[in-house]
Amino acid sequence: MTVKEILKSAILFAGKPELLGLNVFSLQSETAPTAAQQSEIDLFVQCFNYVYKEIAGIYFPLLEKEEISFNDGKFLIKNLSKKIISIKKLLKNNKKIKFYQYSDHIDCETDNAIIVYAYLPEDFVLTDEVNLFGGKVLPQVMAYGVVCEYCFISGNYSDADIWQARFKSALEAISSKKSGVVLPKRRFI
Repeated sequence: MTVKEILKSAILFAGKPELLGLNVFSLQSETAPTAAQQSEIDLFVQCFNYVYKEIAGIYFPLLEKEEISFNDGKFLIKNLSKKIISIKKLLKNNKKIKFYQYSDHIDCETDNAIIVYAYLPEDFVLTDEVNLFGGKVLPQVMAYGVVCEYCFISGNYSDADIWQARFKSALEAISSKKSGVVLPKRRFI
């Protein structure tokens, strides 16, 4: 699914259907967006990026695994391939090892290890394919978050509160899903 497809729902929720008739969203249209319309579209994309990063940072962390080497027991965090949120674990021979994390580096008594960490995703553009957290987050839920942010930025706080309630309750329902409790079978003596 592309960012554009998700934004189509958010644009409708926000009451801006005229944007969907532009060539940016419709192959049948030859109408290019005006500067003001392009600014609106860019704002929707910014809102999408904000919402995606919020979900990745709070509800469904994106994890990366990399092999790293320590120099005198020290590894600089800036050398990781992605923007780090938090370190989940350090592994050596598939076993967790002890480490100390500082603001700019990691100390560990080893020469190399595998680091597993949560990261902040890069910004998306309108035509990018997007992974919705392994299918855990529905496109409609993303659209709720986008229209919520759009309403906040536009100063429409009453609508923003409504969309935020929908967005947060959907995310909480998704993130709190646990498998059902299985009780042992009763035995009669």
